[in-house]
Amino acid sequence: PTNVEELCKSILSELAYPISKKNLQIKTEYKGLLQNVESDPKLLRIVIQNLVSNAVKYTPDRGTVTITFEEVGDNKKVVVSDTGVGIPANQRDRVFTKLFRADNVRMLEGSQGTGLGLYLVKSVIASLGGSISFESEENKGSVFTITL
Repeated sequence: PTNVEELCKSILSELAYPISKKNLQIKTEYKGLLQNVESDPKLLRIVIQNLVSNAVKYTPDRGTVTITFEEVGDNKKVVVSDTGVGIPANQRDRVFTKLFRADNVRMLEGSQGTGLGLYLVKSVIASLGGSISFESEENKGSVFTITL
């Protein structure tokens, strides 16, 4: 049994410095859900940490990052959304491929990354029996949803 709310609180605590440095607004909508999810806590933490870290990294100063929990029937969802740089439409089909980094983030000052994060996230969430999807609009942000 995994308490996903506690995982998220821990992740946000770890990211407190970059969050405060960029003066980001963090919204959490846990709604008392996902406190007893059958999952591997270490692997699930890697997945959520990557999504939240990316949201923080690619959201400009004074932007917003939101973490929302949803339960629809047997589906349990963690939704991480941001008001960040978004993903160009012509590159969205490559988001989960190995070594991919969108053109607009490679040009950001100080932006570093290997292009492995989302590739690993998709592999790990699949190994947990779940799935991941996203919506994004360049210069408006992204919404990543993991379903367990």
